[in-house]
Amino acid sequence: MKKLLLVLLFVPLVSFGQDAKEYSESGFEKLKLKNYKGALDDLTKAIEINPNDAYNFNYRGQAKEGLEDYNGAIFDINPTSSVRVLLICRDIIL
Repeated sequence: MKKLLLVLLFVPLVSFGQDAKEYSESGFEKLKLKNYKGALDDLTKAIEINPNDAYNFNYRGQAKEGLEDYNGAIFDINPTSSVRVLLICRDIIL
């Protein structure tokens, strides 16, 4: 019983997910391989973790362009997008 308890306590420590850098690198590699859906998923996760990294928005915009989501691509690639600016300001203020 003690061993089971130790395992149950240890598993959450081992199973922490990837950090933003790992998702970013994975997304960029998938983008280079033209796996746009995989790149979009990974880069979205990287942005959720670190929304202030402009490179991830740029790469995600390229993935959206590859998926022919041109409006989404423009939104991600344009650094002055009003919604993005508001989200960044909100994070700074909080």
